Amino acid sequence: MTPQAPDSPAYAPKGQVTNGLPPAGCAMPRWAALTCAAAFGPYTAGVMTGQVMVLALAIVILVTGWQVIIAARPAPLPTLGLWAGICVVMLIATAWRPLDPAFYGSQSAVHALWWLLMPPLVMIITWYWALRAPLGPLILAIARVTAAAMTANAVLALAQLAFSDVTLGGFLPRFWDTASGTAVVPVAELALENGRYTGIFDQPAEAGIAYGLALLCVIYLVRRGMRWQLAGLSAALLVTGGVLSLSKGFLIGALPLAAWVAARSSGVRMRILAGGAAGAAAMLLAGSFGLLPSWGAGHNTLQSLLHPTAPLASVYTAGRYGPGGGTLGPVAADVLRASPWAGFGAGGLATPYDSLWLQILVLSGIMGVVLMCAALATLGWRWLRLRAVTASAERSLAGSVLVLAVGTSLGFPTLTANRVGILAWLILGVLLTGRDYEPTGSMA
Repeated sequence: MTPQAPDSPAYAPKGQVTNGLPPAGCAMPRWAALTCAAAFGPYTAGVMTGQVMVLALAIVILVTGWQVIIAARPAPLPTLGLWAGICVVMLIATAWRPLDPAFYGSQSAVHALWWLLMPPLVMIITWYWALRAPLGPLILAIARVTAAAMTANAVLALAQLAFSDVTLGGFLPRFWDTASGTAVVPVAELALENGRYTGIFDQPAEAGIAYGLALLCVIYLVRRGMRWQLAGLSAALLVTGGVLSLSKGFLIGALPLAAWVAARSSGVRMRILAGGAAGAAAMLLAGSFGLLPSWGAGHNTLQSLLHPTAPLASVYTAGRYGPGGGTLGPVAADVLRASPWAGFGAGGLATPYDSLWLQILVLSGIMGVVLMCAALATLGWRWLRLRAVTASAERSLAGSVLVLAVGTSLGFPTLTANRVGILAWLILGVLLTGRDYEPTGSMA
């Protein structure tokens, strides 16, 4: 017996009628597209467009749409409540910050507050959307914007390489958290020394994960009717952009995952893999034979990955893990000695976290890590529970995005990052935590 798709009349989302959308329901996919697009916007006075959009939408929904939320079944509450618990632990540790024995100092508490508040805010937004509109148009809007924006970003990365200008005439620094020419040199400019081009992203790791999310979205869009010619071109550019970022999260994480998902998707294998493989092959061959002289540093970096001379764990994680605990081990050990249960609060430590797990450990200690494990487990449970009634394409996208987010979190704070975190939670929020489904008729 094959269950009907959840947007068909035989399956109704709990808390939503099926005989017609509420008056504002047709606007929800547009808001989803706008919110997704805002995640790619510039910074103004240190605040990114996506941050403003998420905060403003969450406030409006809580003020004007609380009746809809209260009347609905609490689909996201397990994940939402657990993540809120992480925030509570962080705030308690902030009020009673322990002694910092290694004298790291602290970071901006405002930044940490945003990192941990953003996921529950996006969950609230997607919860409201899912109660007012069918799942299909919402996820289509998000997937289309993500794929289009990251394809455009790949073009920007190619322009950076072609013109040997990482800022593209001063245009790109407005998309980074720090402006070019200031006392703090953006990571994107430092990454140029290794031949890494990232477009609007300041950090190559975040750019690589975003390319991976976009590839997964392209695969989903093909299964929903996207022309294979357009999909192939987009995939080629996305893979090229991912290679130019030289992100290990993309090269050994997102790219194999996307290939596996495409190979398991009927009718997608040749269309997507052909375009993606062409892009990857072109970049690798051009770099290997010296056809891109301005990408010499990138070629050397690729060679060091293909022919490592150090322990694999150290090479493939940029030193985060490996002998001696890598760069993350000493920081984690200091936290476990000084404040193991609640961490150092919103101020954290003035050191790169480079991992979602270290970030949570520093901000909210072992209690925060346990709560985050439970929150991720609820997302996995939601995927297993909804797979019986969710269409195959949506189920595949949700599962692959969850795997990518959790896997890359070992080397980057994927679920709390300014741009890619919003993108990941928009997809996970709509597909996994937005609403429940219940059968209202016989299955076909």
